Amino acid sequence: MMILLKRELIKIAGKDAFALLQNLITNDLNKLANQPLIYACLLNPKGRFIADFFIFQTAPEKFYLDCHQNDSSQILKLLSFYQLKQELTIEKIAANIIFSQSSKPHNLPSQTLLSAPDHRFKEVYYRHYYQTALAINDQSLSDETAYDLLAIKNGLADGYRDLTRERSIILEFGLADMAVDFNKGCYLGQELIARTQYLGTIRKAIISLEIATDFKLPKTCSIINHQQIEIGQLTSAIISGEKNYAQALVKKDQIKTGQIYVKHDQKSYLAQFFTG
Repeated sequence: MMILLKRELIKIAGKDAFALLQNLITNDLNKLANQPLIYACLLNPKGRFIADFFIFQTAPEKFYLDCHQNDSSQILKLLSFYQLKQELTIEKIAANIIFSQSSKPHNLPSQTLLSAPDHRFKEVYYRHYYQTALAINDQSLSDETAYDLLAIKNGLADGYRDLTRERSIILEFGLADMAVDFNKGCYLGQELIARTQYLGTIRKAIISLEIATDFKLPKTCSIINHQQIEIGQLTSAIISGEKNYAQALVKKDQIKTGQIYVKHDQKSYLAQFFTG
């Protein structure tokens, strides 16, 4: 069980809440009729990444966004900009978010805003949302390094960790199946996403790597091939033991064409593809 202290909840409520979100996000809110939690992104008008988040619904006119704290202000700003004269409220609310393999975490209240599976992972994990204070004294449960390490080992890119706001194209980070509905119709930034998907012009891809180093590799590291040619960039790394588990964005035509290395301080470290 982990307490996700760096995650926050934004509540959007009112008769126009559905319309506002449906016209902005990459996924289809209608899916909430059949599943309790969906994953989505916000893009800028040019189709570049702004933020990623989960969405759930507790009433016909009440939605919640589970986002990283580094993204909440940007999300609030964008939603407020497009709100115009629509009848709704947008606010950040106090909440506790628990991540666990149990659908009912031990010694926690049974009453939640929502408990739902996070289907991005290979094994079954749940996200639990509480508005009540939680009495948890084990400080190790609030170390989100374990959450990030698990995500990397599952090959999952994360917006705050791996993508660059206003620059990244989400399809390069493996988010097409999880965060995008290509049949929902128009949304902010849709043109680039649809064109890129249907023309097959995705030239880069996110990969998971294992690097034997006893220090944490910074995001400034380059990825090079056996000819010392740069083919990509490290996007995140978590050290565990004497290894770094990392994500990197690389040119698709260079994936698995030979040995690749992470370059740091003029030194090259052999990287192994990691599949979990």
